[in-house]
Amino acid sequence: PRDVVRRDLPPRDLDAIVALAEPDLLRSRDARFLVPGATGFIGYWLPRSLVEANHQLGLGLHIVALARRPELGVIDANCVTPIAADVRDLDAGSIASVGHVDAVIHLACSSSAPAGGADRDARRLSSTIIDGTRAVLRLAAASGCLRTLVASSGAVHGRGSERPRRVTEDCPSAALPGEPGAAYGLAKRLMDGEAGADTDAGEVDVTVARMLAFGGPLLHLDIHNA
Repeated sequence: PRDVVRRDLPPRDLDAIVALAEPDLLRSRDARFLVPGATGFIGYWLPRSLVEANHQLGLGLHIVALARRPELGVIDANCVTPIAADVRDLDAGSIASVGHVDAVIHLACSSSAPAGGADRDARRLSSTIIDGTRAVLRLAAASGCLRTLVASSGAVHGRGSERPRRVTEDCPSAALPGEPGAAYGLAKRLMDGEAGADTDAGEVDVTVARMLAFGGPLLHLDIHNA
């Protein structure tokens, strides 16, 4: 499987990821991660990077990779358990199949234009983001996992003239309903609110990462990326 990973992605990039993240990775020794959305752009890179880190650093990590169709991208490795599921449908049975996890990295929901590659209908896109996040946070709390990273987007700040050229953490601009592809940014903003409410309630400890721009291997250049 490691040969597949290093053939799939640039070995120099994988080596750089492991080198840069080594202090954090070492603190995660023997951890078990749940990764909903394991076939998207980030979801494709992340498990492969962890497999590489496992090999180089002997970490004993395990990744539970959840996706609608895990065969489309989940790496086949001893340290990866694929689960086929729609993130919105997670329930008590899902908790039993996932088992204990130490941390959740929630990546589920396509960001492809205009409303999401796998969720082209805006209503389905919004449901996947909002209802899917609620389901993931319920699963995290029920499985005893307090640490959750939720992947949000710079799209929450909108695309219109009111959005400043430089976006800061306290930027007040927001996606407007009339903007092209607004469903994605509006739903992500609501998702961030759900994560904050669950953190305030003490049910989980959520960190929201608002990601803005990417470039590199496997990223299609003809689709929307915030």
